[in-house]
This record gives sequence, C-alpha cells and structure tokens, in this order.
Amino acid sequence: SPVPFLKEMFPDALLLNSMFGIFSRAPYPAYGLLDPCGLYEYSYQYKYAERIRQEKISSDERDVINLLRKQTTESLATHHPLKKYISSLYERFDRLIVLACQVDNYFSYNGCTQYASQFEMVKDVLAHTSDKIGVIVTEHGYKRQINDEQLKYLSDNFSGFIYFSEKDMPTPTQFILPYIDGALSVSSSIGYQAALWQIPYFGLGCSQVDIFSSHNSIQDFFRDVNIGEKYDRDNIIYTLLSKIHLSHKNDLFDGDKYIIILRRLFSKFKAKCYEYDYFSDKKDIEDIRKDIVSGNRDWLLKKTLVECDITPDVDHLRVAMSHARAVSYDLFDTLVERDFVEPHELFNLIEPRIRKVLKNKNFPFYYIRRQAEIDLRRESRGEFEITLDEIYNRFPRYFDLSVPELNIIKNIEIEAEVELVHPKKEMIREFYFSQIICESVSIITDIYLSRDVIERILEKVNIRGYNKLWVSAETKTRKHNGTIYPDYLNYIKKYHSILPAQALHIGDNNQADGEMAKKNGMKSYVFPKAIDNYKKSRIADVMRSSLNNLGVSSSIINGMFANKYHAGHWFKINKESVFNADEYNYGYMAIGPLVTGFTQWLYRRVRRLGIKKVYFLSRDGWILKQAFDFYYPGNLSDIKTEYLYSSRRTAMVSSVRTIEDIIEVASQNFNARRLSDFLSSRFGLNIDDIDQTYLNKYNFKKDSMVSPYFEFGRLISFLTDIQYLIFANAEEERESYKDYLNDIGFINDCLNENTAVVDIGYSGSMQYYLKKIIQCDSLHGFYFLTHHHSRDYFDNDHFEGFLQSLDDHKIAYRHGLNDHVFIFEAALSSPEGSLIKMQGKGNNRKMVFLEAEEEVIRRKALLRTHQGVLDFVTDIKIRFGSYFNYIEFSSILSSQIILNFANNPNGKDAGMFSSHEVENVFGGGSVCLISPVLDSYKDAKGSIDPKIIEELLKCSKWKKGASAYYNYVMGNNSGTDINNVSVAGPATVASKKPTYAHPIKTSKQRKFSKFIKDPYSFFNDSKKSYLKILRVFFKDKKRFN
Repeated sequence: SPVPFLKEMFPDALLLNSMFGIFSRAPYPAYGLLDPCGLYEYSYQYKYAERIRQEKISSDERDVINLLRKQTTESLATHHPLKKYISSLYERFDRLIVLACQVDNYFSYNGCTQYASQFEMVKDVLAHTSDKIGVIVTEHGYKRQINDEQLKYLSDNFSGFIYFSEKDMPTPTQFILPYIDGALSVSSSIGYQAALWQIPYFGLGCSQVDIFSSHNSIQDFFRDVNIGEKYDRDNIIYTLLSKIHLSHKNDLFDGDKYIIILRRLFSKFKAKCYEYDYFSDKKDIEDIRKDIVSGNRDWLLKKTLVECDITPDVDHLRVAMSHARAVSYDLFDTLVERDFVEPHELFNLIEPRIRKVLKNKNFPFYYIRRQAEIDLRRESRGEFEITLDEIYNRFPRYFDLSVPELNIIKNIEIEAEVELVHPKKEMIREFYFSQIICESVSIITDIYLSRDVIERILEKVNIRGYNKLWVSAETKTRKHNGTIYPDYLNYIKKYHSILPAQALHIGDNNQADGEMAKKNGMKSYVFPKAIDNYKKSRIADVMRSSLNNLGVSSSIINGMFANKYHAGHWFKINKESVFNADEYNYGYMAIGPLVTGFTQWLYRRVRRLGIKKVYFLSRDGWILKQAFDFYYPGNLSDIKTEYLYSSRRTAMVSSVRTIEDIIEVASQNFNARRLSDFLSSRFGLNIDDIDQTYLNKYNFKKDSMVSPYFEFGRLISFLTDIQYLIFANAEEERESYKDYLNDIGFINDCLNENTAVVDIGYSGSMQYYLKKIIQCDSLHGFYFLTHHHSRDYFDNDHFEGFLQSLDDHKIAYRHGLNDHVFIFEAALSSPEGSLIKMQGKGNNRKMVFLEAEEEVIRRKALLRTHQGVLDFVTDIKIRFGSYFNYIEFSSILSSQIILNFANNPNGKDAGMFSSHEVENVFGGGSVCLISPVLDSYKDAKGSIDPKIIEELLKCSKWKKGASAYYNYVMGNNSGTDINNVSVAGPATVASKKPTYAHPIKTSKQRKFSKFIKDPYSFFNDSKKSYLKILRVFFKDKKRFN
C-alpha cells in the first residue's frame, strides 16, 4: 500500500515498496519487486521509462527472452482451455483485444486513472472501437465489478463487447493474450505479458506497466491493432529481469541472496546515489536463464486446472513451434485460400470473361485448361513441377489459338489467381507468431505459378518478413516427392546453423507436407483441409447435393462457409447444429445468401426495365437496401435508392377517401380483437372520441370483440355511420404522409420517371396503397414472393417475385415461404418499431412508431443476425471483386438453407427463436415463434408435464421449431414424444400490448396507463413470472390510487 508518510517519519530509513514482479502467475516464473521510488505512477519504472526503453541488449540476451517465450508458449498451449472460444470469436471479428478490469475503489485502480469505475472505462474503450474489433472484457479474480444492468447496456450499445463470464476459469487473460492483437489496462500486469507476446499495449492511466505503452492515444493503439502491428520490447523485458525484478525462487526465497540485495540497496541509499542508479547492477546472463528455467511453473498451472475441473484443449501446433528453431509453411490452403470447393472451379468462374475476350461464347476454356495440366503432369510422372507457361503452350493441341490470344487468357488466369485469393486469417496469425519465437520462417509452395505471381499474392495478403521463399515452378522440384526439401535444409543449416530435426514444416497435405517432410528428417504439422472438415459438418448435410454436383455459385457458397467456420488448424466439426445457436452465424449462412441472391436479381430486373429509382420499404427493406447499396453503389450505378418509411397501417389509413375505401380497409383480414384496438390500428381513431350514441345504436361497448367472421355487417354499418371521423383523420394523416413523401422525392419520382418499391411480399398492398395516396399512374413492385390473387390490381405495373411470382398460397403446391412468413420477416426486419403514422408537416413533422414490448428481445437478436448478413455481403463482394457480377445465386440456391432450417430445424438452433415475437398489431396481435420454457414449468426432476408442452406448442407459431426445441431442452425426459403431441391448428398469441395501446403513446406511457387503470391485469398479463405473482396484491382493486 502507498505509505508516503513513512518517509516523513523515518527520513534516514530506506523505504522499499514491495510489489508483484514482472510475472507472477503460473506457468510464468514468479518475480517480485522492491522499489525505492514508490508505487504505480511514482514507481522507478514509470519515472525512468524512457531511459529503460533506450537500453540495448545483445543477441545472446535476446535469446534468453525467447527462451522464456518458448517455455511459456509450450505450457500455455499444452494446457489451453480457451482455444475453441478464441477461434469462434475470430469467426465474427477481424481483430481481438483484451481489456483487463481491476477493482473499483482500490488504490491500484483509482489512484492510477481518471475513470471512476470499471464500467466507465469499458464504455469509453468500446466507444473508440470499430465494429470489426472484438473487445474481450475480463474481470479481476477478486470480485465481479460490472453488474447485470451495466452488462445489458454494454451489450445493447456496442456490437464489439465480449464479456468473459466464466467464473471458474483461473487467470483467463493470460491464455487469451498470445492469440490476440492487443491489450489495454490501467495497471494490470497483463502489460508485461502483452510485451512478451509483442502485441500493442495501451495504458489507460499512469502506472509502472506504462513502460510498455508505445502509443500517445487510443486512436493510435487501434490503428496498430487493425494492421496487426508487432512491437519488439525484449530489451525492456531483459533490462527489468537483469536489473530490477527479483526471482522468487533464486533471490527472494534465498535468504543469503536476499540480504545481499537489501544491503546493496541500503548502501546506495546511504551514499545518496542518483535514484536511477539504484538498479545499475546487472545479473549474469546465465543467472537469468536459470531463473527462467528453474522458475517454470508448468506443474502449478496443470495442478490448478485439475483442481478447477477444467479439461484443456492442447494446441499441438503451438507446442510444435515451441520446440522448433525453423518453421516453413505451405502456401495455398495453408496461409492463403480461395472460396471454392475445388481449386479448378476458378477456371469455371473466369470462363465467361475469356469467352467474351475471344468473342466465342462456346469456347471450352475449363475443359482445355484442365486437360492441358493433366496431360503434362502425366508426362512428367510427378518427378518435377510444371509451369503455367508450359500449360498454355499445350493449348494449341486442343484448340487453334494465336500466341497473342494465349497470352491474353493466360494473363486473365494470373490476374484471377491474385484477385481471388485471400488470407487464411488464423494461419496468418500463426505465421506471425512463429516469427517471434523461431529464428527462421520460410514459405515453400508447390504450384505451377512463377515467383513474381507468388510474390504478388504474398504482398496482397500482407505476408511479409519471411526469410526465404521457395517456388517449385522455379526450381523444378516438388514437395509431393520431397525433392524441394534438401535445398531448404541446406539453406537453414548454412545461414542459421539449424539441423533438420530442429525444423518444422506446416501444411495441409499428408503426402507433400507430412510424409515427405518427415522423410527429409524434419518434423511436420499437417492439419485437415477446411473443405474436408466442412463436408463432415451439419451444414454440409443441408448442402450435400451442391457438394456432389458442383457449379460455380454453389461452390462459392460452400467454399466461403468452409473457410470461415472450418479452417482452424485444429479439428473442428459441428455435427450438433448448423448455426451453433448463434444469430450471427444464422445471418451469415442462411440470410446472407438469400439477401445476395435477391439483390442480384433485383438489380438485373430494374436495370433491364430502365427503372432509375428504387424505394426500399420499411421495415423489411432495411437490410436489403444496405446490401444493394454495397453491391451496386450509386456512384457506380445509374440506379438510385431510398429507404421509405411506411407500414400497412400508415398507407391504408392515409389512402382512405371514400366509403368503399373504408370497407376495403376494414375487410383486410384480422384476428378477433377489441373494438377500440380495431379502430385505433385500422383507422387511427380513439374510441373515446366517438359519440356514445353510435356505439349504443349497434350495441357496441368499448371493449366489445369484433371479428371478420362474426356479424361483420354490423361493424361495417357502424363504420359507415362514423365515416366523417374516419375521413377527417385519414385526411390529416394523408397530408402529413404526403409531406414526407414529397420531401424524399417519392411523389416527383413516381409522376416523372420509372420508379419501384421493394418489400418482402406478398399481395403488393404497399405498392397499391401508395399509388392511391399520391394518385399516380404507375408504380412497380419487386418482392421475394407475390400472390396471384393480386395480379389484376397491377395491370400497368411490374409485380414480380424473386422466389416465386403469382404463387397460389391456398393450395397444397405452394412455395415454402408461405408456410414460414414470420421466419423470413424476423430476419429481414429493421431494428426500429413499426411506423404508426406521420404527424405534422415540414420541420414539425415527426414519425410515430409502435414501441411494442416484444420488440426488445427481437431487436437484440436482429442486430446480431444483420451483422452476419452484412459480413457475408462484404466478404463475397470484396473477395470476388471484378468477378462478383459473374456470380449468380439462383432463387433455389439462395433460399436453400433458410427453407431447410424452417422445415427441418434442429433443437439447438431453433432455440434462437424462443421468446421471439414478431409484431403484427395491424393484424390483431403478435405471434410468438417459440413459446419459452420457463423453469417454473419443470418439476423437481426437471421434467415437464406433456399437457404443458401441448399448450406451449399451441402458443408457438413455428410448430416444427418448437417441437425440436422442446425435445432438445428436455432431452425428452418427460416421457412424452413431443413430436407426437396432438396439436390444434396454428394459433396466434394475442398480444396484450395492442389491447391497451393508443398508437401515439410511448411504450412506457401505455404500460403506466394500464397499471393505473387495471393493476391486477397489468401484473397478471406480464410474461415474467416474478411480476405475475404480484397480481394478488391488487385482486380487488379496479384502479391504483
């Protein structure tokens, strides 16, 4: 603890501040520190940081630090409990950093920073972080500092927030650090470890670990994180170990040495030495080596994990690296990858471009290119590598081409090889990690491409700093028969004095990278190809037909999934589920291809029809517009886009001008509901504004139930009598809405040029009513699916569907989307609530949204889903560049995964939709896709009565998903086959929210109003069991007062 007063009390005494040293947790050797200057910002390291940074070390001294790095690498990799965890995070983020929390209201934190709490610190760091960087927040082992409310805030507001919540995991940060891209803390010792792993570190305060903080601002820190910068601070570490920090085992716990150290410090104090010279004495290099080796506490780490009942995953690659002095890498499918099932699918992709250049739409490039290579390899008998020039020199045997034509198409292939390759990110991280622990890092590639092409590829994917590049096409040797390895081994022996047994080769081919490397005396690490892992996964079962019958588009989808989710160097196959119950994965795999296929089709159709302006309708056009704009940006396309706020309720109410319009709006199908709700949602009327005489005339009360199937004529007669109120409100809303439509240019576009709206489907209601509102002659509509019964309303307009046009949803042979409308809408909708209406004009105009209770759960899941969609959209466009327009995702291919999931869900993935409600206030109530299983439903054994399951199924819109989920959750312990439970036809869960909602009120206002009017119903209708029980206190109360 800080005790500055002791200096005043005992001026002739040497005050030594004892602290944990540079490393203190197993498996690191333990060190301590006796600081005569002070603690944290008053410490020796903080005061003299610049001088220590300037210290020089020899190559032998640098080797000692590398010994520590290798020793620790082996131990952490052998006992690693978080390998899968880190790998899964890199599926979502380009970069990862760790932010180590400490303890609030404790001097080591509050005395070193301006942040009042851990929460404020985390919030500020996240505010500076891009969406592509994941921030892993770890808590101090003493006590949790971030509470549930703060966690919810951080999760809701920052997509990069990752909270490490595993309480029983000892010292998780030290396992994470060697695998990530940066670290931050106030005064945590992780700063020392970050320096050892050469990753950027930024101090969020003033302390002794700031000596490793090499950035002036957090913006500079994130810049270096983004580019994967490494920082060599071995000179600082060596200086600290040799002069300042003391080994527990060999210094502090050795009495004889300890007294010598104390006397040396005291004599300098008495001599009034310059403060910096307190630590001028330097340990011998062998003593430091001894401290590291003898202090290794691998045994303690293993013991701790056993006591915590944690089974680690061995990272065999890092273990192998820790024993190697030289590492060599295969290139293709090891350090770089292409998104195809088979590499030769690249020839299929570029074939249309080559046909266009040659002006021959039937030129069989794919066949000729493959045959030329096959014939050459057969003739070479695999004894030496062939070259791309030799392959193209063979072309005239199969087709009459001139030399200039051959050069043109050969260059097209070369450019495609460079353009379509991208880094295998996990292995790139391993490549750069090997550079900090091995003396020589080389690349050995076994392919027909020339050195200059290989070097262009390496430059593109940012692979740099390698010692040597071996190109088989240049040396005319091969890995596959082992002839390339002797030259490499001679090189590392000559220039680094490294023997074959000290060399490790890494690749994905058992023969070339495994057996042949071992045959030449090397060690090897061979990992499965991503596509081989993928073919054994659950998602591959869904896509099996496309794997058996390859085509460019399906090969690309499968290749992208394989490289994103199955490219880890450790064996990783998901047979339990498709999406691992993660909305992000669902968005990437199921919705990403669907959105891509739709936007490709949409672009082609509107361009062909000469449509210049496309309006994406809220809410289902939200993610579609983002994808369209990314694929076809306005500065590169003559098609302009706009997001148009609308809803069925907004458009229908605004379109009403005649009694026939009133009847038409009233006749739109709806669930039985209270009259007050019906009038509010259909016509924007408050029932309190209606003269009681009209209600009495038709024997209506405010809470009377109305239905399209029971005395509907009475309701129409009532509406006819109050038409003056309906017309007045409709005109008011129409004028506000037209003011908005005019502001965004919609009215002018519809009246003066070819314009279209885009929505999910199905009857074109929005297209129809928008035309009525602005009274234009033509407005086109493009949808996922359209119904044939609406075709006669669009004689002069395009009314087209991507998946199916003019489908009959009432017959058995209908498109599958009809049966799973809410699954599609739940994925495509915007995070905002549904628009109720526009209010006012000009600068005073505002939008009124429905803030439904069910939107809270939906929004959080939706944001993760959309992030997955946008990452898929970004990946395919960036990776395929100029070839993106040669890719076409058909309606069948792009909807394959989502329709398969909707019809054949597995229980784990279906759980993503538990408690997930989709707002449908216009139709009379929300739908719950899967009713949640509450703990209160279970008995002491964890089983659920079959009758409860039956009721849950009745309340679930998605029956197949609900059945699969309940079986998964219960493990069928109830003794009842949930799939065979007798269930009535599809039912709707009547939402309590619309019942009490006036559309202008906010969610809080509606809840408060309900609580005041009927407190018993307020608590009784709650979905939360702990609130529902409070109804007993209000059973006899009609109002709260």
